[in-house]
Amino acid sequence: APRTVAVPVGVEDCDTEADIERARLVGPSTMELGHARAVISNDIAPLTPHDKNLIDVVGAALAAPLLAADAVPRTDVSAMDGYAVSGPGPWLLRPEVRPAGDTSDFSLDEGEAARIATGAHLPPGASAVIRDEFVVTRGQFLSKHPGTPDRDDARRRGEDWHPGHVIAPEGSPVTPALISAAASSEVRQASVRGPVRVHTVTTGDEIRRDGPLRPGQTRDALGPILSHYIHGVGALPVTNAHIRDTADSFDELLQQTTGVDVIVVVGATGMGAADHLRSAITHAGARLLVSRVKCRPGGSLLVATLPDGRVVLGLPGNPYAAVSMLLVMLPSIIDALTAQSQRAPLSGSIANAGEVSIDRTRIVPVTSTPDGRWHADQNVRTGHLAGMINRPALALIPADAPNNAVAEIILIPTL
Repeated sequence: APRTVAVPVGVEDCDTEADIERARLVGPSTMELGHARAVISNDIAPLTPHDKNLIDVVGAALAAPLLAADAVPRTDVSAMDGYAVSGPGPWLLRPEVRPAGDTSDFSLDEGEAARIATGAHLPPGASAVIRDEFVVTRGQFLSKHPGTPDRDDARRRGEDWHPGHVIAPEGSPVTPALISAAASSEVRQASVRGPVRVHTVTTGDEIRRDGPLRPGQTRDALGPILSHYIHGVGALPVTNAHIRDTADSFDELLQQTTGVDVIVVVGATGMGAADHLRSAITHAGARLLVSRVKCRPGGSLLVATLPDGRVVLGLPGNPYAAVSMLLVMLPSIIDALTAQSQRAPLSGSIANAGEVSIDRTRIVPVTSTPDGRWHADQNVRTGHLAGMINRPALALIPADAPNNAVAEIILIPTL
């Protein structure tokens, strides 16, 4: 009969509940930023597509190719103010004038012309449009200036596209330009994912939003403004709150925050006595994708996915660290949730990179220089956002970079 034999090996059991919880809290090892973004891209499941009016979902991404429903232009139209003509000149000038939007039914016979405005559809019989500066009028007759180029200033039906043309491929972000192009082709609705809905939480017993500060308290300088940065990177800020540093508060946050796709938590991402976010993630059965990153500031950043697909983005508590990591990492989460075509990073040469680089990626404010390079700030305080005032961008300075090294540039939203 089978027997079980216990063999002493000189080590303690490593599978106790306490050991397992500690392992979950630690999660994956410290990652480079690029690796962390790749994990987010690969491991976060896209949202379910839904049909929406495009004007209502700026920041979403197409879940299917956007196809034209009509030709553009819909009919032959004039591209310039000038004259619609029929046949070779000279032409007899008719008294009618064709403004844009005109629905009169006059037509041109061979050898006739009529005044026409930009955007007006060509009358039947018109063979071309000649712009004002290329014609000469003598009484009732119209002719071309000598040396006028042989051209037609009309836009023909379907010149830009015909019905069924792919205006934008699947994964394209819904932007004002996309909405406008779709409207030009009589498309109002489309299948989209997103926009990504974000709930923002600031944490800490010492944080106070309103009223006078008591000894030991700090003003909440992030909660009221994070929505502007979230909106600026393409997500939809829907709600925000502040919670105390208690284990129950964090458990309730993850259990009860519904109707959103991402929960952004500022603070409590470390391993200290008052840092309960990692424990709450374990209690919620979440999968910890990114536990720490090799970056300054922002090393304690974490990203996790809850069982129902909501994403938790844990940011460091210092204002500069929180905002810089939000701008660096939230776009990757948005792209994953919306299955959006990944954004090509901007890059630039950092004139003084060697003076600010350290042994890991460093995020610093930068200003542009007249020669097309960027100049990095050397001393950045993380306790406030003063270092970002009058700065158009942040740069991700590579570890041990020399002067003039190329770095990724993150534009700072300003509205």
